[in-house]
Amino acid sequence: MADASPNATLGAFSEEQVRLKNHCDYFISLLDEAEESKGKKLSFILQEIGREINTTGSKAYDSSIQKCVVMMKDELEKAKEQVLNVL
Repeated sequence: MADASPNATLGAFSEEQVRLKNHCDYFISLLDEAEESKGKKLSFILQEIGREINTTGSKAYDSSIQKCVVMMKDELEKAKEQVLNVL
């Protein structure tokens, strides 16, 4: 029988969360750069962030995590709209 503890649930997508954090850190660092033509890079990173969010959502069985995934997707869409204004 599989372990249904919260730690087992979190462990199921810990790699995605590490990659998600790395993508977010990179996104923020790009925003701080003086380079003017960074819209395409930001768009690409948002695409990668979306992949990690989707993978997390598909692996999560806990409803509170699913709610967080929905909120992240909502914020991701807002960020995509903002980046489109830069492209």
